[in-house]
Amino acid sequence: MPIKRIRTDPPRPRKPKPAPRQRAPRRAPEAVRQEIIDAAAWFLENRPFGELTVGKLMEHTKISRPAFYIYFQDIESLVGVVVDGIVAEVRSYNA
Repeated sequence: MPIKRIRTDPPRPRKPKPAPRQRAPRRAPEAVRQEIIDAAAWFLENRPFGELTVGKLMEHTKISRPAFYIYFQDIESLVGVVVDGIVAEVRSYNA
């Protein structure tokens, strides 16, 4: 029969459990949509149109890629919204 050894060193302190991860507060859908539009406008001002992709855009905004498709059908429809906003802004100056 094996001899049972008795532990003489003090027990190790346990690591505290990390605090539960909190979700970011939900934003209004219109605010999320506007953030995507603003990011696209910034991207188009600073980069060539050919570099604009849903992945790069959503990486910049820190919004999930599937969320893009809740608000826009594709990248072309987003660019259309950006262009419509620019046209509306120009018309307001001429009015």
